[in-house]
Amino acid sequence: KIILIEGYDVFYEPHDDGTVARFIEGLQQGAAWAAQAPVMLGLENVDVPVTASMESLLRLVTAVNSPWLQVYADMANLPAMGSDTVTGLEQAAGRLVAVHVKDSLPRTVRGVPFGQGMVPFAAAFAALRRIHFSGPLTVEMWAHLDPDNDPLTAARKARLFVEHYVSETVLAQGRDGHG
Repeated sequence: KIILIEGYDVFYEPHDDGTVARFIEGLQQGAAWAAQAPVMLGLENVDVPVTASMESLLRLVTAVNSPWLQVYADMANLPAMGSDTVTGLEQAAGRLVAVHVKDSLPRTVRGVPFGQGMVPFAAAFAALRRIHFSGPLTVEMWAHLDPDNDPLTAARKARLFVEHYVSETVLAQGRDGHG
């Protein structure tokens, strides 16, 4: 139902105005195909200038101007690239179709164990509640970067970590009367 589009105009090559123009052209073509399918495209904020902040990502989504291209937010990529997680999630309100849940450090978006980075999980989940987000949450992990070389145990721990915040958010909804 949702196809994740990583927000890389280029990955191995140098970034320039031409790479961004071709990326937008590709997003427009993808949105046209998505409309025919019908499937939703979710553009992810990643660790390159063209989509490093929610503002830059939303500019691309607006430029494509299709209901079939929306935002697939990565809550950890935002602070890793110098943006505020909560502000970024709130900026995506109404366009947010899915969320990657993971942790990060400055300029490090892969392999950071949950709770050892800088993502404000309680505040991020509270923001998702405030904007009435009800889409998929995907735990993003990098098995080959697991510091204990035990990705199965790491996945179990990550699930419990995220379930805690989801449960707290649901309980908070019940306490404040907002559903």
